[in-house]
Amino acid sequence: MKKFWYSTSTLIGMMVGVGMFALPYAFYKAGFFIGAFYFILIFSVFLILHLMMGEVVLRTKEEHRFVGYSGLYLGKAMRRLASFTNLFSIFGSLLAYILIAGSFMQIVSGSFLFSFAAGQLFFWFLMTVILLLGVLKMERIELVMLVFLLLMIVFMLLDGIGSLKLNNFFTFDPSNLFLPYGILIYSFSGISAIPIMRDILRVKEKMLKKSIITGLFIAAFIYFLFIFLGVGVSGSFVSEDAISGMAKLLGDKIIFLGALFGLFAIATSYMAYAFYLKQTLVYDFKISKNISLMIVSFVPIILFFISSASFVEIIVLLGAVFGGIEGIMLVKIYKEAKKRGNRKPEYSLRLSAVIFYIIILMFAAGIFYEIFYNL
Repeated sequence: MKKFWYSTSTLIGMMVGVGMFALPYAFYKAGFFIGAFYFILIFSVFLILHLMMGEVVLRTKEEHRFVGYSGLYLGKAMRRLASFTNLFSIFGSLLAYILIAGSFMQIVSGSFLFSFAAGQLFFWFLMTVILLLGVLKMERIELVMLVFLLLMIVFMLLDGIGSLKLNNFFTFDPSNLFLPYGILIYSFSGISAIPIMRDILRVKEKMLKKSIITGLFIAAFIYFLFIFLGVGVSGSFVSEDAISGMAKLLGDKIIFLGALFGLFAIATSYMAYAFYLKQTLVYDFKISKNISLMIVSFVPIILFFISSASFVEIIVLLGAVFGGIEGIMLVKIYKEAKKRGNRKPEYSLRLSAVIFYIIILMFAAGIFYEIFYNL
């Protein structure tokens, strides 16, 4: 069971990161029940997508990441598109983690050690040192972090439940009707973790399906508790990072713990994405390990100095547009892998063509809306 939990925690660590902290903001601005509708819809879609990706991985003898599977099953043109969307999404995610880290570093240090910008730079420096040294086993980090995150969020809920206000759950703003969509897509997208999970479960691949399902449900449980707490406590004071908004209403102890929880969550996801990106450059782009490590380490800080976007703007774009493109591509990869895969998988889904059309239509509508109305 050790491998099972290493695998499951890797998926959770890839998902539970910066997107989670924008969810209370999105749910309050659009309306809690509007957000809940999106939550159920997108969770259901991504449960299917993750299982589809798992089957693709199990149907393929060769070791790839998303870009490699795109080229293998869809051809060179689609591989180029996958390369662009995948690299843009991961570098954008790493940038978003650096941007939000400033708030958490400030709260944890009591503003004595770090200004907002200094906290952002220190977070990047710490993550880069860990990555360059290569001293940590990612699957073990993820498992420890998972236990810690669950304990922290339950403690925050118990400590803050007396400050919940029911009327905070009954807001509605039509102008923000689609705000939760892109953020939820970003938050539930852990497809990049599936090939790594297969590596962890080597020789025990039959556990992959259960590991994927378990990981999705635990991540959804963490998200829901955090949304419930953030919306119920903060109300109109809700902030983009959730924690600083609650600081106006809860005591220093709970806010310190919340910020510490936030740092651990984004640090875990940062390392998971950086590790995946390094493997993508090595396996799919045939770049040497040392050069891949330097690219992963220093491109995010270059983007930090040249970008002016907020972290919410970044993850909405990444979720609605790039997450949508990858979702549509995965449907096509899956259909091809069903026909051309060179390995017998440990599980095989039976999905109606109607489900494929619904998923493609949902993603296409989200891409269209984000490009023509927001960008």
